[in-house]
Amino acid sequence: MFRCKEILVVVETSDINSTALKRAVWLTRHTNAHLTILYIAYSALIAMQSHFRQRYAQSEKQALIKKDFEWLNRLVSSFRFNDLDIETKIKWGSSANTIIAEQVAHNNYDLVIKRAGSNKKSFVDSFFSTDMDLLRHCACPVMLVAEDRKHRGGVLCAVDTETSVASNQSFNEELTKQACQISEYFGTQTHLVNSYFDDLENMYINIPDTSEPPIEHVAQRQHQQDLENLAKLHAITTANQHLEQGHPDHVIPKVADRTDVSLLVMGIKTRIGLNEFLFGHTAEHILDSIHCDVLAIPPNAFTGNLESTQ
Repeated sequence: MFRCKEILVVVETSDINSTALKRAVWLTRHTNAHLTILYIAYSALIAMQSHFRQRYAQSEKQALIKKDFEWLNRLVSSFRFNDLDIETKIKWGSSANTIIAEQVAHNNYDLVIKRAGSNKKSFVDSFFSTDMDLLRHCACPVMLVAEDRKHRGGVLCAVDTETSVASNQSFNEELTKQACQISEYFGTQTHLVNSYFDDLENMYINIPDTSEPPIEHVAQRQHQQDLENLAKLHAITTANQHLEQGHPDHVIPKVADRTDVSLLVMGIKTRIGLNEFLFGHTAEHILDSIHCDVLAIPPNAFTGNLESTQ
């Protein structure tokens, strides 16, 4: 995996199994990173009172923060941190994602780790997904940790070979490289997944008695060749190359379940404006359906401060 010099893990009182912290400790030991443990404190009642009884609200706020510090210290003391370089922080605020993004911007963290939110059921919940909001605004990779998974399966890397743009090809290669390095740490295998659209989604009408092959077959062959070329660069076996027809937000979770991987590595590309409102993000749909840890990497991550261990 890329060498992380600075890791930020977000802990929550609702995470009774310390899922995110356990994953962060594991990665910190394997990367020799500096680990910052962040807890975000807030009380809507105290915030409301500050408008009317500022002095009283301030004392209540300090009392709450003190209580949270005591809880955080008990949590930290339950782990064996003797061999780790760590620090703890408590920040006050109602918007956790804003605080996390600010911490990343001011402290140059290489990776954020937090527990994945529960699957969203309604359109409103999905559109305002807190996990997706973090991915939209965080400048560094984010690992969303699933509570019911352990590092015992493979690593699945989702790539997009739809375009021949050089920057997209380079991003695919970097994603695959990171997935392979993570697999080495886990002592497991790397899988690649890609998808292509059918003839209807390509606005193609199948005309009988034509000598030309159906366009879906052409698309399949092209995507298969692109996937094989990418896999060859990283010595990924044919059995671990997965190409399926359909939308990525349907194909990727299905392949992840079938291969029983413990981690999905994927790139983040956001949509804006009307497209975002009508269709949402492919990444967001995947987050709602996936049952393993997710490492989401923005396109600019590989031009920043991530360094390969190789």
